[in-house]
Amino acid sequence: MSAVNYIPAELAALAAAVDEIGLLKAQIAPLEAALKAAQAKLKAAGNGRYEGTLWAATVFTSERESLD
Repeated sequence: MSAVNYIPAELAALAAAVDEIGLLKAQIAPLEAALKAAQAKLKAAGNGRYEGTLWAATVFTSERESLD
């Protein structure tokens, strides 16, 4: 459907949804970067189980093979 099929109120609602998506992505991006950095620290420490105050994480490596 093209935008010409919508009445102005519907266009305003769609514009608000577009803006909300952009805002959420902008908020998520720094969190994803922080998550990747924290994961990299654990991966660099090597295989094992790591305990936090609230959570625990396990790092392990495995070999992967695929057939075409």
